[in-house]
Amino acid sequence: MFSFVLAFLYVNSAVSQIADWTWNDTTALDAYVARADPAYTYSLLSTQRYDAITDGVEDCTVHILNMTSLKWQNDTITSQSVWWHHLSIVIPDNVRIWDKSFMFIGGGSQRNAPPDPETDVFLDAVAEVAVRLGSAGAFLKQIPNQPMYLYQSAEPERRRSEDALIAWTWRHYIETNRSDPEMILQFPMVKAAKMAFDTIHSYTRQNVSSQFNIDKFFPAGGSKRGWITWLLGCVDRRVMAMSPMVLSILNLVETLGHHYRAYGGWSFAFNDYWSENITQHLYHPTTQALANLIDPFSYRQRMTMPKIVVQATADEFFRPDEPNFWFDQLIGPKYVKLMRNAQHALVGSYDNIIDSIVAMFRSMDENQPLPQFRWELTQGVSTGRTTVYTTTPPAEVRAWFARSADGEFGHQRRDFRWFIRSIEEPEEVDLNLVVWEDASADVVTVTEDEEYYVEFDRPAEGWLGFFIEVDFILNDSEASVFEGTTELNVVPNTWPFPFCSNPLECTGSLV
Repeated sequence: MFSFVLAFLYVNSAVSQIADWTWNDTTALDAYVARADPAYTYSLLSTQRYDAITDGVEDCTVHILNMTSLKWQNDTITSQSVWWHHLSIVIPDNVRIWDKSFMFIGGGSQRNAPPDPETDVFLDAVAEVAVRLGSAGAFLKQIPNQPMYLYQSAEPERRRSEDALIAWTWRHYIETNRSDPEMILQFPMVKAAKMAFDTIHSYTRQNVSSQFNIDKFFPAGGSKRGWITWLLGCVDRRVMAMSPMVLSILNLVETLGHHYRAYGGWSFAFNDYWSENITQHLYHPTTQALANLIDPFSYRQRMTMPKIVVQATADEFFRPDEPNFWFDQLIGPKYVKLMRNAQHALVGSYDNIIDSIVAMFRSMDENQPLPQFRWELTQGVSTGRTTVYTTTPPAEVRAWFARSADGEFGHQRRDFRWFIRSIEEPEEVDLNLVVWEDASADVVTVTEDEEYYVEFDRPAEGWLGFFIEVDFILNDSEASVFEGTTELNVVPNTWPFPFCSNPLECTGSLV
């Protein structure tokens, strides 16, 4: 009985302390982002004419800046205390929107040459968005600044990038009992993106045209940059809308708890966090204290702007059903966009995503209504059903489904990843192919233009996931197409593993 109580307290001690910040609160992240930094400066590196629409006619000018955003910590902690970035600002020839800008947040290294729209797919995409909209567009790189050495880590000689950087800063915060929240790498990552907003505003007004007065931004980014996209909407009121991509571990502790329940361990993609013992500390109160600062769910009252939450059905990091643990608690216009047969990198999905971003941006600028639809996920004894209710007539309604992998471990896990950790070669991955199939013929129209549903039987073994996809023609000047989806419904809604209940169990293993 005693051990059961301890386990119960371990699992629940953090969850009861989830923050719910409003704009009346000032968090450590708020204070850090708002504080002036004397290191901030920027300079123009070059300009370049470009054909964004690929019709043989140059239609925009790309201004490539070097922006020093901030100084993070000091040289006794990191080899990269001064953060600088390539910030590309695209000015279309057909500017008609002077007060708004799209900004895509990217990664990259300090060793990278300045981006070239001819070879950089993300800068090319930003240029396309800018020209299609007739507004400025921007591409921010080197978020975070990397690689770098962390001199207070157990491996000061290790050159770190991406998750290896973030994971160590989380560990430092947890194991030093919250001594310095500004060590958490999301802090400078968010601030650098905020400084890019400032730079876009000042540069366009002072160096391009005094007609520019950009004070509204539509940020987007994937994975770690998706996290920063979320947090920009949490700390900067200039965010008019946002599209965080492949970052769905909001409500961090509960969502990660169900990650363990689905896999009986941790996806191989979590290796850096697992190696730094973050999973061991999952239910420690300090982990929730960390989440209270950088989990977008802790700022949900602030995120009233429209949101397009992009996910990948085969994501090796984040499970496609994670919004089930937080999406219904978000406020304001909100949309899910599940990209079928796509991995974490979203290869092959960006044209579709860009179309929806452009549609939302244009509709907001023209004060046109966004699509109004909601959904309900239900489970019966032997079936699951997803129902869509819409007050905006859809142009098309489709459905997609897939069964969890039936490989060596497929039916033991609620697992829709395409790749899993190899048992024979632990440093490698094995194919875990899950193919999403068209089930549009099974969509039932209850009331034309108002209510639709699709229903699936419980599979004989394993799990079956399904969702509805809806296209809308918006009432903007270009009759733009906006595509959204429901959340993923999984039948049966069961979990093959229990919650981990103590640090040893939560350490777990990679799968």
